[in-house]
Amino acid sequence: MRLMNRLVAFNRAMRLRRQLTEIQKLIDGLPPRMQPQLAILVRRELDLAGKCESPVLYGTPEDHPPGDFGTGSDVGLVRARSESMQARMRGIALWIAVVFHESRGSKDPQMLTLHRGIITVLRQFREVEQPTDATVAWMGNGNSVSVN
Repeated sequence: MRLMNRLVAFNRAMRLRRQLTEIQKLIDGLPPRMQPQLAILVRRELDLAGKCESPVLYGTPEDHPPGDFGTGSDVGLVRARSESMQARMRGIALWIAVVFHESRGSKDPQMLTLHRGIITVLRQFREVEQPTDATVAWMGNGNSVSVN
């Protein structure tokens, strides 16, 4: 049973790492003017996920059977592939928030590598210039998660 659990964890980590590569390409493909808005969305999603009882299940439908992980990352990836720019940005933000919380604190070396990749993406958002007041008003005010 222990071997099976390790195999499932390894497959999950590898799948999420491939998805991270796709998410990074989607982020890089966004127009530079959209980067500050995406940074706001990511911080908001991280904050909302962090407030959940189980952040790993954030974005998972309530009727989903309980398990080790939810479907929030899958939902986020489907949205991130959307043609709609707003749906794409919200999907990217959801995916990052769910995978950040899923990989944080893991003892699995593959998940730690994934978490480092997520941290690298979050650092890119810190380097983005601050959004204008109009952008903040459009996105709505809210508390954000600080990523150091």
